[in-house]
Amino acid sequence: MTFMNRMLKSPAEIKRILEHIRREILATAATDLKDLPGEKPRNGWRGADVIVTDDFECQPGWMDGHKLWVRTRHARPLGWLFRRVRDAFYGWYDFRNKHSFFGSLGRAALDHLANHQPEPEEHRPLLLHVLVQAGFWVDIIEQNGFLPDDAPIVVHLTDPEGRQFRIDAATGKETI
Repeated sequence: MTFMNRMLKSPAEIKRILEHIRREILATAATDLKDLPGEKPRNGWRGADVIVTDDFECQPGWMDGHKLWVRTRHARPLGWLFRRVRDAFYGWYDFRNKHSFFGSLGRAALDHLANHQPEPEEHRPLLLHVLVQAGFWVDIIEQNGFLPDDAPIVVHLTDPEGRQFRIDAATGKETI
């Protein structure tokens, strides 16, 4: 057993953590969601080619155009959730699969937001929807024993309405 394998949480342990996060979301107002000790409060998320922000006017710079942008009034609680999920799955993702992993969380947020316009005041439905997506990754770990790698070549496209798509160049199919 390698050092890294000893640090991995089991799927059962990750499920317990996700359930704890779910209870915390249901019981806590958005302004009261606390970051972990030692973490400074942040508004949103930026990592693994996903940007969560409450700035609806910010335009992507030349380095950020291909990233998945999640613009929501709930950027702070959604960023909190991304950090909690990051910590729960620590060791399972790496440079080969983090874009698919976190990209799927961002895509889940975008799907929820697209189906709930105008965006409601309440943050909980959005966070719970994204948390369900995190749960699907636990199932993948249980089935495979690992998180699958990202597609090797991805073409980034944006449709006329601003929706972002990623196409796996090898298969021609949409990917995360």
